[in-house]
Amino acid sequence: MQSAWTLVSWGPQGWLDDIAYGVFITVSLALATLPVGLAIGFIVALAKNSDEPSLRLAGNIYTTIFRGLPELLTLFIIFFGVQIALQKLVQLFDPTATVNVNAFVSGIIALALVF
Repeated sequence: MQSAWTLVSWGPQGWLDDIAYGVFITVSLALATLPVGLAIGFIVALAKNSDEPSLRLAGNIYTTIFRGLPELLTLFIIFFGVQIALQKLVQLFDPTATVNVNAFVSGIIALALVF
């Protein structure tokens, strides 16, 4: 049986290198989604503070929907919905065409909308 110190050590018997890689991926995703999330948040904040009633309504609807949905459901909707929406948009122009969306790109969009 391995000791706890062996399991949290570096190397083939320890998990510390895997944990460090996981931290790197988490920080990378957070930094990648930050600009998109800030841009969306800024636009929605401007819409909610606008004098135009339709912009205020759109901003309020956006925040009401995304506050009420669980984060995991939002991630699934964006992750799968972006791919389906792009497929349908491309098929409007060419019914035989298909498009593949990189999961990383739709993941970044989903995380930006959630946070």
